[in-house]
Amino acid sequence: MAQEVRVTDAGRRLRVRWTDGGESVFPAVWLRDNCHCSKCFTTGAIHVRTLLMEHLDVTCTVTSAQMSEDSGDVAVSWSDGHTGSFPPPWLRQRAFEPAPQAVRQEVVQSPLELWDASLAADLPRGDFGEVMRSDAALLDALLKLERYGMVLLERAPAQTGPTRQLCDRIAFMRATHFGEEFTVRVKVDPNSIAYTSGNIEIHTDAIYYDYMPGIQILHFIVQYEGAGGETQLADGARVCRDLQQEDPAAFHTLTNVRVDFKNVTRAQKDDKHHFKLLQAPVITLDADGGLQCLRFTTSQRDSYFSVPLDQVEPWYDAMKKLLNMLYDPKYIIKRKMNEGDMIVFDNVRLVHGREPLLETDKVGERHLEGGYLDWDEVRSRRRVLQERLNGNPSGYGF
Repeated sequence: MAQEVRVTDAGRRLRVRWTDGGESVFPAVWLRDNCHCSKCFTTGAIHVRTLLMEHLDVTCTVTSAQMSEDSGDVAVSWSDGHTGSFPPPWLRQRAFEPAPQAVRQEVVQSPLELWDASLAADLPRGDFGEVMRSDAALLDALLKLERYGMVLLERAPAQTGPTRQLCDRIAFMRATHFGEEFTVRVKVDPNSIAYTSGNIEIHTDAIYYDYMPGIQILHFIVQYEGAGGETQLADGARVCRDLQQEDPAAFHTLTNVRVDFKNVTRAQKDDKHHFKLLQAPVITLDADGGLQCLRFTTSQRDSYFSVPLDQVEPWYDAMKKLLNMLYDPKYIIKRKMNEGDMIVFDNVRLVHGREPLLETDKVGERHLEGGYLDWDEVRSRRRVLQERLNGNPSGYGF
């Protein structure tokens, strides 16, 4: 795979020419930092660097490099007296050109596909039983979840338990002060708007957490049969992108003005009161300018608004515009879920809500079980499955 190696730039660079005509350039200090000999990295199940930064000479240079006639590995000597070798495929996977780095980026996070209401005609789906039995089906569901921000798992048993079973199949549940699994039913004295029969405005959950639950699961055990009760979903990433293009000033306001979010729970049977409080903008962007987190709610915004007076009215105008866009038929999906449906969705990207239950004599028949997962664990599971099923694309074996 490697045809020729050359030391250039007074030893600061190693150039590798590949058999297909391409060329990659590697800095001497990066090579030294990543020597994988037994003196520099551990071996076995935990593969971590033991060469500490305090011992790394960041001015080191490559003094010699050649290809092994037997293995084809690239043998390198550095100015600090150390020697090591690198397999050519390992080097090429980690090359600094755009193509291999783009491949790596898809391992870090699967590409997003922004969507609008037309996705309702072909929702990303999977079969709950297949996902529980087959690693390939689980990988397909996790890829859809990352790509679209949701996947509908059908034909789950219409009973309590499958929410935890799915979480355990992937990783483990994310707990909040409500516990792990939670039940959604109408209550006489509710501690959440989800337990009422009225309209549930579109929102993201647990916005008062600095690290919000990344993924929400809602399993429909008994569906309300009367009029109303449709689940609503919209892609916040798509709507935020369009808002930025249509009204940059409103977008700037929602990404810069910090809002007071709170949750105050007064325990009735024990002393486990909760007072969650967070100041953060409605829209948080990642390093590339895309949506990282959408904190969108009406019910859990505090009456305190810790901003200069001249930011108040512009913020309300911007928030109302975002709300109207999220509810626009162009963007929002409305679906009456079936018993056994399990909707798994990105809680920091999608907004979700529910139309009111219009026949009050039937509201008690609606029974959902829910839970949360964290994106770190979901992406970890997806990567392990990709390594196992797709030929070790990152160079780590499982």
